[in-house]
Amino acid sequence: ASIVASGDGYAVAWIDSENGRVRFARLDASGARRGAATIVHEGLEAPQSARLLANGREFAVAVALWHGVYFARINAQGERQGDGNVLAEDQSVRSIDELRVDGANYGLGWTEDHNGQPVRVHQRVSGAGRVQAQVVGSRRSTRRVM
Repeated sequence: ASIVASGDGYAVAWIDSENGRVRFARLDASGARRGAATIVHEGLEAPQSARLLANGREFAVAVALWHGVYFARINAQGERQGDGNVLAEDQSVRSIDELRVDGANYGLGWTEDHNGQPVRVHQRVSGAGRVQAQVVGSRRSTRRVM
């Protein structure tokens, strides 16, 4: 699970590896749940870990998959905004090392396993959820997830 401070409370995102669900919930300052937990996405293949970010307007979640990284934006009610994205779908991912926002865009960083060697990859995603330039590494496959 991943938890972030948000205004006068917290937000938490976690994965259920049995069914590939990414879940999200808001908590007040005492840790009590605000509203019901929501399902951000169902059916991800082999989710490993999640990282959550709050930017003051919305949330972003990145999930390390056995092969790839899932990214989605989430509004304050826990609803996914637009489509999610699967990045580096054909690559073995060791870890998500970074999830940040630089004003209008998100930055993700992860480590892939290339024949036993770690390779660091950076990907930029627009504030609207569109995949932009990859900063490091060769071109990776991406696909839209509905």
